[in-house]
Order: sequence, then C-alpha cells, then structure tokens
Amino acid sequence: MPDFTHDSIDKNAKDLVLVSGYYGFGNLGDEAILEVLCSQLKSESIVVLSNNPRKTASTFSVEARSRWKLAKVFALFQRTKLFVSGGGGLFQDTSSLRSVIYYSLLHFMARIAGVKVLVYAQGLGPLRSPLAKYLTSLSMRFSDSITVRDPQSLRMLRNWGLCGHLTADPVWSLAPGNLPGEIESELERFKKDGDGGNILIGLSLREHSSMDENSLNRFKKILSAALPPNAVLVPLILQKDQDTRPLDSVIDEWTGKGRAVLRFDAESLERPSQWLALIGRLDYVVGMRLHSLIMALGAGVPVFGLSYDPKVEKVMKEFGQPFLNLINDRAVFEDDQAMEKLLKEALLRRQDSIQSLKKPLDEARRAACMNIHFIDRILGR
Repeated sequence: MPDFTHDSIDKNAKDLVLVSGYYGFGNLGDEAILEVLCSQLKSESIVVLSNNPRKTASTFSVEARSRWKLAKVFALFQRTKLFVSGGGGLFQDTSSLRSVIYYSLLHFMARIAGVKVLVYAQGLGPLRSPLAKYLTSLSMRFSDSITVRDPQSLRMLRNWGLCGHLTADPVWSLAPGNLPGEIESELERFKKDGDGGNILIGLSLREHSSMDENSLNRFKKILSAALPPNAVLVPLILQKDQDTRPLDSVIDEWTGKGRAVLRFDAESLERPSQWLALIGRLDYVVGMRLHSLIMALGAGVPVFGLSYDPKVEKVMKEFGQPFLNLINDRAVFEDDQAMEKLLKEALLRRQDSIQSLKKPLDEARRAACMNIHFIDRILGR
C-alpha cells in the first residue's frame, strides 16, 4: 500500500478534486459518505481533507491531507479544478460556531482560487445564530451547484433566493462489502442457536442530552422487558468516543440478566460497506444514529428509531417505520409500560414493515444516484 499522505501531487497540474467533510473523525456515517464519493470519483485525482489523513488514505486508497493545516490547504486550492463540500451536516451551530466558520473558510478559499464548488448532498442547519446564517448563505452563494438531502435545507436555500437540488443521502447508494470470516461465523452460530433460532437486534445509541443517565437506566430496563428471550443484542458502535459508554451500559444490564450478545471486533470492519453487510444480516435495528437506520433500511431491515434530531424523524416517516421522538415525546418515553408496548408492537410488525420498504427505498436510491450527475456535469464527464 503506497503512502498517500506524502506530497506526491504534481504541483504544476490543475487537475485535482479536493474533498472536504467530517472525515477522519471515526464517524461511520460520514465515512460511508466518503466511500460512496470516492467510488463516484474513482477516475479522478482525489485529495481528501481529513482529521486523520493516514487512516483516510489507507482505508480508501486516496491522497489525504490534514484539514487543519490551512496554509497547505490553500496551496492545494491552486491545483484544484473542483472542490466538493460534503456531504453530511457541515453547516450547523448546534454546539458552537466552529463548524460553520471552518467550512465557510474553505468555500472562501475556493472562491479566491477561482475553483468550482459543488455542495454535495448536505443537510443545512440547525443555524441558530445570525452569524452562522450569514456565513452559510454566503458560502452557498459562492457555490456553482448545490445539492441537499432534505426538503428543509432546500427551503432554506430558497428563502435566501438560491437555487438548489433535492437529492438524498449518498449512503442510500452504498453497496455492501465482504465480511471477515470470523464475523460470518459468529452470525451463523447465533442464527442457528436457540429454539427456532435467535433474533439478531442491532442497537445504536449515542451520547446526547435526550439520553441522560436517568433516561438510559430507564431504557435498559424497558429493552430487557420488551425484547423476547431469543433476542440477541448486536452493539453498533458507529462513533467510538460517543457511542461506547451508553452501549456498554446497556450490554452490562443485558448480560447481567443472562441474555446473549453478539460481540465482534469492530476494528476488523475497515470500510463502511462492511458495516452495511453486517447490518444487513440482522433481523431488526433499534437506533439513534441516522446512518444506523439508513444502513438497515438500505439493506431491507426494519427499524425502530430513537429520534434526537429532525433528520432521524424525517427518515422514519418517509419509510413508515415506528419511532419515538426523545425530545418531544418525553411523556411516552418516561412511561415504562407505554414504551415497552411500543417496542413489542414494533417487533411483532417487523415482517409487515419489510414489505413496505421497497417503494421508499427505490425512491431514496434513485435520488441518491442523482448526486453523481452534478459531479459529471461540472467535470464535463
């Protein structure tokens, strides 16, 4: 494997496609977007701005540079023919203005360097502060083509008098990879064990104010009561630093009651497409993270959504899948019997849910495939 992090780019050529997003932070959803994007740009000279360029380079076999060395990033713009901003939710000030300022700065660099800019399947917002709104609207004005993944983002663009195109999250078009033999063996073993076989249930949780310690303790007990004896939990750690603690807490409670867990080496899944293959082998997914739900639905696996963000609720409604809004539906979440009933009923209806997935999934994949057309149009391919 060549070392893609060394400066091996022809400094005199202007033929690079520079890619920016929330890459190299260990967030599976964003890495999945990057995997799709790399496959769509495979005939181009790609450079990815990453928090962990060595990891990004080795995983996706592309050139990668540190996103934080801005002087070197600006030099890269001088050799760039297309700047791809996204996908994902880059322009938002949920926790601070830093994200909006950083990505706006990249748009300004592209503008100064005379580089064409494609905003790639982004979800804009939430934008709470006037400065965040101003910088985002200005960055969008500096773009040659804008694609967004949800109607709310499209409305935001139109309110600013800008033209955008509604596509879909690129991960809908991700193809499953090959699973390591050890994980295949574990899946087969658990599928065959038990009377009549086990039900493999993926669980995705993350740190969030809506899942505080009290809520997590309540959820652990509800989950144990709602799921049948032959349920096997499969922890889905999609971002290690945010997901490990709540998932470990649930697993400790679960195994303490003698219930089964399918444990696997997450590090052996090098690419998001392998995670997609794993999730596709499950029977059901209970998930907070958007991309745990997108990957499950994309593989035809029914889900129960724990919505901490409007983007999660939107997908659940589009696919007609049961969900609980962790912020607006606190009364239900804090009623143990009501929550237990919701989960039990959702699990009982999972076969009916599978039948209803085909039409919205076809539509999501078709919309996601539109993203590549905007790349082709700008590059003249």
